[in-house]
Amino acid sequence: MRYPYYNPNLRLAVASRALLMSKYKAEASIKKYFSQLTGKKHILITNSCRTALYLAYKAIGRQGEVITSPLTCKASIDPIEESKNTPVFADVNQGDLNINSDDIQHRITEKTIAIQAIHLGGVSCDMDRINRIGKLHNLWVIEDCAQSFGAKFHNAYTGSFGHIACFSLIKNAYGIGGGILATNSREVYDKAFHISKKFQKTGFALALFRFMRNIFDTHRKNIISRLMHNVLLKIKGQNRAYRSVLEQLKNPSFLEVKVSAVQISRWEELHRKRKMIGNLYYQLLKEKGMLVNMDYVASDASFAKFYVHNPGIYTIETIKQLHQSGIEAMHLEHKHGSIYQERMVGETQALRENLNNYLKLFDEVISLPICENFSPEDIKYIISSL
Repeated sequence: MRYPYYNPNLRLAVASRALLMSKYKAEASIKKYFSQLTGKKHILITNSCRTALYLAYKAIGRQGEVITSPLTCKASIDPIEESKNTPVFADVNQGDLNINSDDIQHRITEKTIAIQAIHLGGVSCDMDRINRIGKLHNLWVIEDCAQSFGAKFHNAYTGSFGHIACFSLIKNAYGIGGGILATNSREVYDKAFHISKKFQKTGFALALFRFMRNIFDTHRKNIISRLMHNVLLKIKGQNRAYRSVLEQLKNPSFLEVKVSAVQISRWEELHRKRKMIGNLYYQLLKEKGMLVNMDYVASDASFAKFYVHNPGIYTIETIKQLHQSGIEAMHLEHKHGSIYQERMVGETQALRENLNNYLKLFDEVISLPICENFSPEDIKYIISSL
């Protein structure tokens, strides 16, 4: 694709720095960074945001219903179910595509134990309202920050509002793997840490595969790198089989931790570029009247993804047409070989549960590519193609 969906930004010089860094320095720098970012005292490094969410639900010591958004990737919901809890879906807003905080109130029962606030695409949920609801009903507030590393709400970073915050160290954190669980509760941290000690470490072969894939992916404009990237994806595809969250629970390898530590040190520079591109997307789409989800910039988004909602979009057809123009658009998930995610809630159930906005939005949303090396001309071409 001429315009790839994502650029891992793992350059050879950065990779060399990661290989030379000690694991102790890497772990310490990541923990210090996320403690300062979130204001949380206790930081646990995991192998993914999905694992961090699973550990969060196991560590709070309660089981029941978790209210969350249905407009998300499956990886956000799996940990709720695998920890023997039940997801209860509230409707979403058209303005920011996030959970409707007023609708949360209508979903609370005596079985409700938590609210999982998913900051979709790097746009913050209304954390003031969600925290008030959580406090009123004695509920855990868990922030799913997989897509919101660097996003802010009222000048504070996402992850600083809930009882527990879970991050991905991939996406716009540019790692090859890894996640974060952040909390001020020593009890939650100790339980999560104790459970995680039983996990195996991510195998070196898998970590090396991810490392090499991201290097080749970063340099995809080079024909040799592009060929090697495609070979690696083909090898991975041949070995791919569905694995539950429980089968994927591992501790991060030292290589993943070291790459994340180096990439986080570059984050401000990359975020500045990403934000300029995201704001340009927003401005040009707004000028053309093509964007219904208008609350992007107001929330100080991190632009981990750029979701466009418009009634004129027919998700699968639009994505296929953009691919023909060399533009690697996606739906809700970033998964090679898959452009569309099936509904989290079926049409009949959505109607019965009054998830009206979700039902309307689901097939009118696409995610545009957003890479730090895109020029203004690239963005204009992508929008004109759309």
